[in-house]
Amino acid sequence: MFYIAYRQDQYPVDAYSRYQPLIYTLSITIYCTSWTYFGAVGNASTSGWDYFSIYLGPILVFLLLTPFLRKLVSVSKRQKTTTIADFIATRYGKSHKVAAIATVIALIGTLPYIALQIKAVAGAYEQLAGPATTTSGLGWFPDTAFVLSIILAIFTILFGARTIDASEHHRGMIHAIAFESVVKLLAFLVVAILSIIIIFDISLHSDRAPDPFTIMLSPFDDWEYSTGFFTRVILAAAAIVVLPRQFHVMAVEGKGDEINSFLSFL
Repeated sequence: MFYIAYRQDQYPVDAYSRYQPLIYTLSITIYCTSWTYFGAVGNASTSGWDYFSIYLGPILVFLLLTPFLRKLVSVSKRQKTTTIADFIATRYGKSHKVAAIATVIALIGTLPYIALQIKAVAGAYEQLAGPATTTSGLGWFPDTAFVLSIILAIFTILFGARTIDASEHHRGMIHAIAFESVVKLLAFLVVAILSIIIIFDISLHSDRAPDPFTIMLSPFDDWEYSTGFFTRVILAAAAIVVLPRQFHVMAVEGKGDEINSFLSFL
């Protein structure tokens, strides 16, 4: 990812690739973080359809609320906002107090969330590296999460935080996120295919095994479960717009032609 970001930052600012709309689309999947992989797969294995609410909300927003998204991005570009706090403040005459309050709320809500992501990345590394890493960290340093945090901070400084301007686009960072999205998508597909094979293999080779579709739909027979599921759908639909990182990539980093191509496709 460092290499991809570095290479892309070497291109001229006005350089444009015909794959740019696709790269922009993939970068929007920053919504799915490292914890999404751990959380969604683990949740699916223990709680059935709970995991799907996280994705159904954004799917409905992109499919049904395209005019709203187009308006949101248009206003953001016109007002030259760089954060969700700036965007909210423009509704109140670009009030600094409103922007400060929104920033504090975002900070309080984001810090535990970031800690969860770092924990997921560290956990993934330790799982892949083997049991010895769990107790010894990276070998030369006992705390894997701390070292990975330093690496992520360096990446952010080099390719994300050097310039914060509505007219500036972090090409390297967006390309790195798009590459990461391809990796995550392939990982999800592999897990999904294996899960389907295992479920149907058990069903075919066991006379007493219930129908897989009956198992999958049975949780919705419970009214309390259904209510909780649709509540999470609404929260996820809001998150695809108001999450700070999501707003930044969708409304700040995207260029006009990229956004129009993406929304026109929807």
